[in-house]
Amino acid sequence: MIAAGVSRGAITTECRSGSTRENAQLSAPILARSEMASATLVTSWYHSRRALASFERACPRIDWKSNPTEPPPTFPGAAFSHHGPAIAQEYAKTVVYALGDLARDIEATDKPTGWCAGEPA
Repeated sequence: MIAAGVSRGAITTECRSGSTRENAQLSAPILARSEMASATLVTSWYHSRRALASFERACPRIDWKSNPTEPPPTFPGAAFSHHGPAIAQEYAKTVVYALGDLARDIEATDKPTGWCAGEPA
């Protein structure tokens, strides 16, 4: 990003999370303070769907875009490469996250009204 002209001061990282969902949750206060209208997630092509869903859930008022890395030319080529285990894990994690989100939606009585989930209106 710096090579593309983004100043170091404009880059913020969140380094305490242990999962994609936690990364979104811990990033939410940072994003809420900035009151961003839009943001772009940059991650691997096979992780981008779950990452995007996690950040959209954590900060629904932000217009999220995903800019994943370029996938290999064929899915079989990717599945049988060094990416194979990560791709398989990603499908399982996507199902687990979706079920967890559904359970939280069923239990929720208050929807967040702030900029990001957990932030005051």
